[in-house]
Amino acid sequence: MTGHLTLDVLALIIEQLAGDKHMLLEISVLQKEVYSLALPALYRSNDFLDLKGALRFCHAILHHPESPGRFVHRLYLQVPFWGIPSSPITPDDSEFELIRMALGQMQNLQELSLFGFSLFNPIDLSNCPFKLKYLLITPPTNEFIARLIRNQPTIVELNVTSFTLGHLCVNTDHFLGPEVLPNLSTVTGCPRLIGVLAPGRPIAHVLIQICGLHTLNKADILSDIASLDRSTTPIKSLYVDLDGHPEISGWNFVEHLRATKVPSSLVCLTIKANLLDFATHQAKDPSYLYWIAQLLRGFTSLRYFEVEEAIQGVIEERPAAHEIIDMMFAVLERQIDMGALWRQNCPSLVSVKFFERDII
Repeated sequence: MTGHLTLDVLALIIEQLAGDKHMLLEISVLQKEVYSLALPALYRSNDFLDLKGALRFCHAILHHPESPGRFVHRLYLQVPFWGIPSSPITPDDSEFELIRMALGQMQNLQELSLFGFSLFNPIDLSNCPFKLKYLLITPPTNEFIARLIRNQPTIVELNVTSFTLGHLCVNTDHFLGPEVLPNLSTVTGCPRLIGVLAPGRPIAHVLIQICGLHTLNKADILSDIASLDRSTTPIKSLYVDLDGHPEISGWNFVEHLRATKVPSSLVCLTIKANLLDFATHQAKDPSYLYWIAQLLRGFTSLRYFEVEEAIQGVIEERPAAHEIIDMMFAVLERQIDMGALWRQNCPSLVSVKFFERDII
C-alpha cells in the first residue's frame, strides 16, 4: 500500500538528516512547505573550522528573509592559527564585526564555541540576546570575554581549552566573585582555574588539563585539589590530564585526592598515562598494578575507572601500541585475577579500562 509522504513524516526524515547539510539543501528546494521544515534543521547546529564558511553563514543570518538566526541553538566557530598570536592568518576587523552582528541575531543560542578568537581583535558580545548554557573559549581572556561571562549567569558548562604552545592561559581574576557563573556544574580548565571556580559553585563534573602558563608545582596542585571540597555539590566525575607535568602524574593526583572528600562521591574517574612508561614500570616491578589498584581504596562510590593513553593518536595510529597492550595484559592475566584485584580494593567498580582494553 502506498500513500502520500505527509509533512509530519517528512519532518521526522529531516531531523534524521540534520547532520547532512548538502542533502537538506537539496530537499529544501522541493516546495515551500518542505523549505520551511528544512530551514530550522539547516541552522540549528553548525561547526565551522575556517572563517570562509563561518562568514557565509553569518551573512545568511543577517540577510536571509526568514531571519534564520532564531533557529540557531549551537555554533562552533574557529579561527585557523598555529597556536601563537603572530599567526599569519589574521582576520580583517570587518569580518569580526560581521560575526558580532550575526551573533546578535541568535536569540535562542545555547551552546557557543569561540576557538582561537581571543588571539586576535576582541569581539564585544556583552549585549547579545542569547542565554548560554555552554561556552567554549581559548586563552588569553580579555575584558570583552570577561564581560560576556559575567552577563551569562545561565552557563552550566564552561570549557577553557588549554594551549600547550606558548605561555597562554586565562586571567583568573575575570572569574572572581559569587555573581560569576553561579550555576556552573561542569568545567574544563587548568588546575589554577579549577581552584578559582570550584568554591561556592555547584560543580559536579571537572576536566583538568595543564596549560602553557601556570607551570604549577606540587604544592599549588595540592591546593587546587583541596578546593574541590568547597564545591556546593559533590564531585561526580573527574577527568585528569597532567601528562608532561614535571612534578605530578595522574597516579600522584589520585593518591593526593584521597585526602579530600571527593572519593566518597566520585562515580567516574579518568586519568591519562603513557603506555610505554606504564609497561616499563610493570615489567620492572610486578607489584606496580597492585599499587595502582590500592590507590582506589576509599573511593566508595566509584563505578567507572579508565586510564587513557596520554599521547593522542598513539593507540589508533600505531599497530605496535596494540601489540604492547596485548602482550602486557596477556602476562598479567596469567598472573593475576584482574577482576578480583580491582573489586577487592574498590568493591563499587563495575568497569575498569586500561588503554582501551576492558579489564572488568
